[in-house]
Amino acid sequence: VVFYAQKGYTIAKKNKDFEQQVKAIQFLGNAAIIKGNYKLANQFFSEAKRIFEIHLSQNHEGLVKTLGSLGVIASEQSNYNKALEYYFQGKKIADQHQLGNIQIILNNNIGVIYKSTNRYSDALKILSETQLLQQKTKHPGRGTTLTNIATIYEQLNQYNQAKKYLDWASAELKNSQDYRAIGEWNNNMGSYYFKTN
Repeated sequence: VVFYAQKGYTIAKKNKDFEQQVKAIQFLGNAAIIKGNYKLANQFFSEAKRIFEIHLSQNHEGLVKTLGSLGVIASEQSNYNKALEYYFQGKKIADQHQLGNIQIILNNNIGVIYKSTNRYSDALKILSETQLLQQKTKHPGRGTTLTNIATIYEQLNQYNQAKKYLDWASAELKNSQDYRAIGEWNNNMGSYYFKTN
């Protein structure tokens, strides 16, 4: 992937084909994230952001996805304030242009950071907003969001609420092929039973 992405980038840059440049840069950035080279990934996605802002300003979805990737990089480095900054920049554009699927992803990422930094009321607010948007759009990730909400209630020792959301999540995950989400649900269900004896 990296070899061909670099080759594609070189050709696209020579021809001033900004759409293809940005595609190649995103492949390179994602490869760097997978390898854990966040410094390099940040350079790639920062360059993609610059290209979107200067040459592809009407491609709102591309810019928002790039901001989301920059947020993921910052989050992986535990730089939560910077991650939130990128996520909220992306969210503002996604909300303005009704980019439903991307709104859901950004809201979930924001909610997870709030949860990780013990900002539980903020996390509940944005994750509740997310699951309503998911319900409206029949988004397949609703089970994960409901599980995340349940874990917050568990952290707050509100076990009845936690169980209610775990049950909702179970119904959503019943026919899911998202094994990571199912695994997280099982872990959280086990934690719930452990904490409630």
